[in-house]
This record gives sequence, C-alpha cells and structure tokens, in this order.
Amino acid sequence: MCENFCNFASFFKKTLGMNKHLILSFLLCFSLSIYAEKVDDVPLAPTKVVRLYDQAPAESNGYTDQDEWVKDGHKIYQIATPRIELYYPADTRKPMPVLLTIPGGAYAYVSSGNEGGDVAKYLCQRGIVVAVLQYRLPNGHENIPLSDACRAMEMLRDSAAAWNLIADKIGVMGFSAGGHLAGSLVTKYSSEKARPDYGILIYPVISTDSTMWHRGSFRQLVGEHATAEQYAAWSLDQQVHSAMPPCLLAACTDDKTVPVDNTLLMYQAMRAQHVPAQLLILPTGGHGWGFRRDFERRDLVDNAIVQYIWANVGDKKKEQLYQIVKKEVRANDGKKDWPQYNRYQAKNDSIIANHIAVKAVFMGNSITDHWGRWRPEFFAKYHCAARGISAQTTYEMLARMQADVVDLHPEMVFILAGANDLACNRGVISEEHIIGNIRSMCDIAVAHGIRPMICSLLPHRAFLWNTPLGNPVPRIDRINVQLKAYAEANGFGWIDYNSAMRALDGGMREGLSPDEVHPYKEAYQIMEDIVKPYLKK
Repeated sequence: MCENFCNFASFFKKTLGMNKHLILSFLLCFSLSIYAEKVDDVPLAPTKVVRLYDQAPAESNGYTDQDEWVKDGHKIYQIATPRIELYYPADTRKPMPVLLTIPGGAYAYVSSGNEGGDVAKYLCQRGIVVAVLQYRLPNGHENIPLSDACRAMEMLRDSAAAWNLIADKIGVMGFSAGGHLAGSLVTKYSSEKARPDYGILIYPVISTDSTMWHRGSFRQLVGEHATAEQYAAWSLDQQVHSAMPPCLLAACTDDKTVPVDNTLLMYQAMRAQHVPAQLLILPTGGHGWGFRRDFERRDLVDNAIVQYIWANVGDKKKEQLYQIVKKEVRANDGKKDWPQYNRYQAKNDSIIANHIAVKAVFMGNSITDHWGRWRPEFFAKYHCAARGISAQTTYEMLARMQADVVDLHPEMVFILAGANDLACNRGVISEEHIIGNIRSMCDIAVAHGIRPMICSLLPHRAFLWNTPLGNPVPRIDRINVQLKAYAEANGFGWIDYNSAMRALDGGMREGLSPDEVHPYKEAYQIMEDIVKPYLKK
C-alpha cells in the first residue's frame, strides 16, 4: 500500500539548503500570522494522506495528476489520484471511531473546506478520527465515484488495527452531491466490507425526479442524455433496501439548491423498508453550510451528529470516548447532555419495552414539567406522557423530539414552547427563530405520522428572573398570532390557553399564578379542560 505522509520537516530540510534567510523569514511571518489569527481559523493539516490504489485503477476518468487544480483554496478539480486524508485527535491511546467524510461539489469539484477539513477540525476535538475522501469526479464515468468510496471503506476496515481504529463501527457522512455519494455507498455498496455501519446525509442530493432534483449533479454524473434506467439506478430513494445501515438525515426547509423534498423522500423510503432513520429538519439555513462555524443552527446540528456517531459506536466504546473527550462546550452551562436526554430516558425505555400505547406527548418547559408532577392522574387517565423540562428553550426541545416524542409513537404531540426563549435563557433569539424551531418540531412530527397540536404561549406580564427585558405581552401576542395562522394553514390543532387565562392587560388572570409565569396546581384544570376534547377522540 502506498502512503504519503505530510512530512514538513523533510520539506524544510531540503529547502533550507537553498535559502536559509528566506525560509527563516517565512517561518517568522508564518508564526506571527498564526499568533494573530483565532485558533478556529487555523487550517488543520491531515495526520496522513493515503492513496486508494497502489497502481492505476482499472477504470480511468480521463484525467492525469497534472490536470488536478484548486480554486478558492478548497475546491479541488479534475482529481486523478483518489486518496483519503486522515485526521487524528490529540489523544490516540485507545482505538477510535472513524468517519469517512465525503465533501460535495455537484460532482464537478470536491469542496474540501467546510465539508472536509472543517469537519475534521471539529470532530477530532471530540475523539473521532475523520477520513476525508478526495474522490475522482466522473467526467463521463458514472461508476467511478462510488468505486472510490467503496475502496476507501474497505481500506479503513483492512487497516483498522494498524491505524488504531475501531473496525466494526465505521460510518460515512456526505454533503450535497457528497451526500448522494454517501447515500450510494449505504445503498449500493460493493461488498459487506464496503458497507458502512451507519450513514449521515447532510442536505443530500437524492432524487432524479425533475420536480426536486439537482440537475447539475446528475448532469455531471450520468451526462445530459442519460436513459431512464440510468436515472433510476442513481435515484437513491429507489435503491433503499432493508439490509442497508441506519442513517441520520438533515436539511433545511428553505434550501433552494437541493430542495428538502430530497431528504424527506429518502426518509420515507427508509421507513417503508423498516430501516432505522433519524430526521433533523431545520426551518432556515439554506444549503452548503457544512461545518461552517457561523451557521445559525450550529450547536443543534453539531450535537445531533456527535450524539448519532456515539450512539452507533456502541455503549462500551462510547464510554471510552467520554473519557477521551475532556470538555464539551454546550449551551446549557457547559453540560454535555445539554438537551437533558437522560431526564426521561428510563421512562421512555419502559414505555418502549412494555409496548405501552401513548395517546399524546406534552412537550414543554417548566410549565409542562410541573403539570406532569402535580397532576399525574390526568396524564394516566388519558394515556399521555408529560415531557417538560424546566428552563428549556425551543432549541433544546427540538433536539429532544426524537427521544421524547417520536420514539414513543404517540398519536399527537402538544407543543408548548417559547417562553424561555423570550426570557433569553440561552441568549437573545428572534421571534422568527422561535417560530422556526416550533415549525421544525412540527415537521418532524408530521414526518412520523404524529399530529402536531400547537399551543399558545400562556399570558405573562414579566419573567421575574430576567426583569430588564420589560413587558413580554406584545411579543407573546405576535408569536401566538403567527403560530395560530401556521396551525390552521396546515390542519394542525390550535390549543388556545392564552385566551382562557388572560387578564385585560395581557398578563395572567389574578389567582392563577404565583409569579406571572407558572400556573397554580388548580389552574392546570383550565388547561386540561381545553385539551380533553382532543384526548377523548
């Protein structure tokens, strides 16, 4: 096997003989520039670079090494020598999980920046080896990218012991057209050794249906005059089968480049084949954000990906990773489990294990939390589950949708959220993004056949733990108006607690709350009377 190492020492040794003063000046300038930059802006060099083939592969894409060139520092064109770039964490004492990462680029180039090197920069800090695939572009040879991906997966398994990797838990993650290639790998792998153990498809190109396809990607892959059979062979929703590995799928509703319908179609195809799939749909963000740190939903996506990797590595291996990872920066005061998945894990496990039917899940914050604690007889009578967590915002609830709602298979989910966002519990957030997070929760529910029941924010005059914010009534009213319109436009339930509990000034009626926010135990009966008709159906 031919291995190329990034050996900078050898480079400088050879170059110093040519011009010592020039090199020393370069090193001084380079050091000062690194010092001036933020750490996050410093590129991460791969630990090793390995060619996929010792000799020229049987099928060529028509390019040579001299044809390869780079644009904008990260877009690689006309690759003739495919390779994997391996990035390792600082602590390599124990075998580590590895993620084969496939950048996009519409099969016209390989976008190795925010969908390659930036991925490694983030995941290596969390104890995960990243193998970025620099694959050959098709150039009229449609099978070449997939043959490179299969070869890379086989190489990672064959070399796992030598490279200090966990051999039986190797995943693949792809973005855009790289998501199509990763999706091709999880559905059309050439051997069991090439089959990934799990997949992560980020805003992936999936379908050749002209109503949703990314024409440029398929034009590069199969050409302008492809046959119906060729299109069907590369429309991944038609390639899903029961033996393929589980996948996490993520995309944004407002993606104008590769419509979110691609992701939803893949998810539905996997569901039809009973293949485990996890879905993360964000309301805004567009396309191409990869691991760019300024992406507005960065923490939510990062957490979903890292948790998914750990879940697929296995419990024992996951515990090893937690020992390697010394610090996780999360929105919830630095806690690793910032969405608090553990809060209801035992109850959820019991419901699932005992096949207990759940009529509805009530998702929320401390208002729902107290409701479940103080009125357990109500939830027991109507076969409902209270899943409220004190102080949570819509971001954390959105992250909990899979574990605390979807996995319980309820008929309905009552979503009461947004008060803590307005109180700035996790920092300032716009009304638009609050509503967007609630809409994303509804998208996830609908995708799993669960009817969303959107609840109005309760009337609040103030948030006593953050009094400088002033009167929240106008903001609550604006959000409620938009949520009601969204619920009615989509045929969802609209649960209007606000009108039933509201005083003339827009705050809570006298005698219903001790602090302008949380209802008294008896006040929950008003809320119960509003939801009972839906639970009795």
